[in-house]
Amino acid sequence: MASISPIPKMKLKLLVDKNSEKVVFAEADKDFIDFLIHLLSLPVATAVRLLKEKTMDVGSLSHFYESLQNLPDSYLKPNQNKYSLLNPIVPIFSAAAAATEISLALTSDGREFDTLNAYTCASCISHMAVVPNLICPKCKCRSMNRELSYVNPPWKGGGFLKGLVSYIVMDNLEFMPMSTKMFVSLLNKFDVKDVSALEETEVEVGVEERSLHAVPALGLKMMLADLLVEGGKGDYHEDGKLSCGYFSIRGKRETMEDFYDYKTSHIDGKSVCMFGVFDGHCGSRAAEYLKEHLFENLLKHPQFLTDTKLAISKSYQQTDVEFLDSERDSDRNDGSTATTAVLIGNHLYVANVGDSRTVISKAGKAIALSDDHKPDRPDERKRIKDAGGDVKYTDTWRVEGVLATSRAFGDRMLKQFVVSEPEIQDQEIDEEIELLLLASDGLWDEVCNDDAVELARTEEEPESAALKLTETAFTWGSADNITCIVVRFHHNNNADPAKSPA
Repeated sequence: MASISPIPKMKLKLLVDKNSEKVVFAEADKDFIDFLIHLLSLPVATAVRLLKEKTMDVGSLSHFYESLQNLPDSYLKPNQNKYSLLNPIVPIFSAAAAATEISLALTSDGREFDTLNAYTCASCISHMAVVPNLICPKCKCRSMNRELSYVNPPWKGGGFLKGLVSYIVMDNLEFMPMSTKMFVSLLNKFDVKDVSALEETEVEVGVEERSLHAVPALGLKMMLADLLVEGGKGDYHEDGKLSCGYFSIRGKRETMEDFYDYKTSHIDGKSVCMFGVFDGHCGSRAAEYLKEHLFENLLKHPQFLTDTKLAISKSYQQTDVEFLDSERDSDRNDGSTATTAVLIGNHLYVANVGDSRTVISKAGKAIALSDDHKPDRPDERKRIKDAGGDVKYTDTWRVEGVLATSRAFGDRMLKQFVVSEPEIQDQEIDEEIELLLLASDGLWDEVCNDDAVELARTEEEPESAALKLTETAFTWGSADNITCIVVRFHHNNNADPAKSPA
């Protein structure tokens, strides 16, 4: 009987360029490559099913296959043959699996074999079987019932590859041995100019015990291409009465154009909290500019406390003018939506430009505090046409057949029709209001307001709620950047204000 041992988790090191917020590549050891080699041996239908369950392109295996073809034989274990690995006759189960000590994520109990008993013909000893009493193919009449025991090879460790080096893995599963030359080549390929901006982060991939579907390795492409750009919780609680969590991923887009911001302050004895999500288009400059300047301009407005709605409206439009002026010598046409929530004491002001959205949970009911600015909204269509523009349908309704949102910052070429004047709603925060959700349309395109609130309410910590919402939108098919901020109000918290973070 074979003995069993738990499957260890594999680790990947991700090299991230903080300036461009992209993963340059992942660094993996032999265990991860061994696992993917094992995957090549699966029946086609099994591999396709598993890959599709993890929303990973089946075509990625072709890149891995080509990489294995190009791998020098010197990297293989002495008992391995590249031709056999590239042209498997049967899946690497039982004997082959045990011989290579591959972590069989696909076995029924989520374990791997340490040893193997096999059987041969006592006469010719020319064939081996993993079950007894089969007829020997050579002798034709004798049963293969002479028991053999597998002996571990003298070299250290198992698997298909030697543990000589680590391996560079790309998001399409292309891999190659790590080397200084390859490292420099990839930095040049991805136009990494500031080496000091490179950051290494480590993630684990493995198999949760007894769970066939928990195979994170199959989701490598998602892990790399859709890497968490930033996520966590804000390090502040206003007198212990609120907490904040956020999550932001690039998703299936090639570039990251979402930004977010949050700030806290005390002005004339009043507590101020500000939250914002900015969804860029045609580039990230406008969204990044809003992150850096919108709240700054608002706090400087002389009527911020006395006429907050006016201050918000003027600051929005001022920031738009300043951004366009900063880009006057550029031929770019970057734009961005913005949804912001400003809490002064217990009074909340929500301002919106574009199709990002803010929603609250009041006694478990979802209430939208912003109305998406879409070109086919009757009042928006009328405003655009009154300004001399048009709304045309291509794949969706667009301003001049170009832009799918009717209000935005930037968008120099459409500025006559695409304004930055916000719509503002205000709300007193009472004990019935539990949550505040702000998100880009990457979330709202797939998750309705009611579902978002229902999902967020299942999590106690706001950062966990933001993570769940983002993961849900991605899983349900969002093809956009996804950014989400969740604020939870703690109405029964009587924490000492002096203990609150500054």
